[in-house]
Amino acid sequence: MSNTFKDITPLFMWQDRGAVYEHLCNSKPSIPLLVSFVCENRRDMPAKRWRKLNGVLDLPDELAYAVLSAVVEPRRQRINWPKKKSQAPNVPLPFAHDDNYWQHILKHDWRVRNEVRLLNEGSLLPKFIKKKMEKGPWE
Repeated sequence: MSNTFKDITPLFMWQDRGAVYEHLCNSKPSIPLLVSFVCENRRDMPAKRWRKLNGVLDLPDELAYAVLSAVVEPRRQRINWPKKKSQAPNVPLPFAHDDNYWQHILKHDWRVRNEVRLLNEGSLLPKFIKKKMEKGPWE
């Protein structure tokens, strides 16, 4: 078991909230990591408590630990580690970042592939595009 997990466990297990606050102030775990643990393990928390946690990242450390120790209710259950979020793919330049069909367009239109080659450097090109410019079928 890592020290991080030992520092975070009392927030979810101990009944004495004052002792939890003291433990958090002494061990000083990362506040974004604490918030991600709370999001993973207390999904069924009432909306009123989530609203109290809303600005906890902007507060000084001691106040953030106090809010976290007061808002999170203790339960004897397994503590799950937060999941890593998958990174969004890098979309080449002529397309918007939220375009869903950019790969389909690139696979089927050689003119668009040439435009992508001109606008992006070699490292930003998608893996399935060759670096050499293409000619049309009738050229």
